[in-house]
Amino acid sequence: MFIKRFLDIMLSLALLILTSPIILIVSLLIRIKLGSPVVFKQMRPGYNYKPFYIYKFRTMLELKDEKGEYLPDKERLTRFGIFLRKFSLDEFPQLVNVLKGDMSLVGPRPLLMKYLPYYRDYEKNRFQVRPGITGWAQINGRNAVTWDEKFKLDAWYVDNWSLWLDFKILILTFYKVIKSENVKAIPPDSMEDLDMERDYAKSHNIKFRKAIEEDSAAITHIVRNSYSPEVTDILIYGCDKFENYLKDSLSQFDENYLYIVAEEDKKILGYVELRLMPSILFLNYIAVLSEYHSKSIGHNLLKYAIKNYSNANCKYVELDVFSFNTSAINWYRNLGFEKTNATKIWTFDLNNILGVETPPKGTPHNFFVNERYKKYTFSSFNISTRTMNYSIGLLGTKWYKISHLAPLKDTELLNSLIQLDPKRKLLVFIEDDDFSDDNLTEKGKKEFDLIRMRAPIEKVYRALNINEH
Repeated sequence: MFIKRFLDIMLSLALLILTSPIILIVSLLIRIKLGSPVVFKQMRPGYNYKPFYIYKFRTMLELKDEKGEYLPDKERLTRFGIFLRKFSLDEFPQLVNVLKGDMSLVGPRPLLMKYLPYYRDYEKNRFQVRPGITGWAQINGRNAVTWDEKFKLDAWYVDNWSLWLDFKILILTFYKVIKSENVKAIPPDSMEDLDMERDYAKSHNIKFRKAIEEDSAAITHIVRNSYSPEVTDILIYGCDKFENYLKDSLSQFDENYLYIVAEEDKKILGYVELRLMPSILFLNYIAVLSEYHSKSIGHNLLKYAIKNYSNANCKYVELDVFSFNTSAINWYRNLGFEKTNATKIWTFDLNNILGVETPPKGTPHNFFVNERYKKYTFSSFNISTRTMNYSIGLLGTKWYKISHLAPLKDTELLNSLIQLDPKRKLLVFIEDDDFSDDNLTEKGKKEFDLIRMRAPIEKVYRALNINEH
């Protein structure tokens, strides 16, 4: 890709110099015919989803209705604007984007930010390369192909990229621009906006509502199948009797917890769980049935929940997301979320920490399995040693759970835990900066990183197009 970037710089610089008279003339004509500003800029997602401002020459008038909203493109586009679009003269300022490194001469076209929730998994490979001024889709139909066809062409380009392919696309682009093949000045006339075409909630009878007891089995199915078994195994959702816990939670009113579902014909498609704190709305969980991914269900669930249930004191939205879930992280980033800290999840064999092969003898201290564990198969219990009192989590039948390092260094405690249940292992949730003991890390296995992200709620409102707060 280094050679591609080098060629981008050299060619875009040469094109800017060679076409500078044309750029100057077009700029003057736009200023005379359309007014100021001459250049239009708009935020688009680029390489690795990183947002950037794309530059284009203006082709439409700034006409608005009595509500201050822009009139339809048909009413704002002039003959001069149609001429600019027909011969792609409006794209010339993007040579600056190429020089800056935002774009390449050749690549998938950068589309609108609002389309991000609607890409299917295979279509997301477009973000593995820089977007382009022209691309494989543009020379194979330009504005005349459907969204699905366009995305298949873009995905093929990413998977089959070569310098020869880029050269071929540039030559064919010049030929097609001269002939003005397959160009429509207003693309929405030939196909619907992607968000409208793929917004399943708008085109189907999707209802968003608070969850009830009867939803507990469907929600449990959704959350258990949203991660791999290895991940579900270390979460409460994987506990045998989690459904009992969820059913009880849904039957008891708690103004600080919200459970929202998306439903179609009595079928639960998705689920979001929120926790209200004094100044923070915490997103505990959001999941959608796999067959409904890329249908904007999650986007609309979050929008509905935040719009209807955030209060005036709420300043931030926070959430945790696993580091391997890159598509979710990128989605959250585009909603305005940023990483604040991270938690490492480690697993330990208790015998390995102690350096023994068989469970030692000992007497349990103040141990009990309470009614909560019997009912839900997760809970916690208190246990004391000569040096400290501990609260130890019980997760399913496999794990003891802790969130600080002291228990790992208390031999009396570890012996007691082995005596209580020799089959259980230790699950440790610890913040990034706190886990620096090399001796312990050699005896354990790092499983996952859990990233905490935060966004000002006003930024999330804007990203989700929520009008009032």
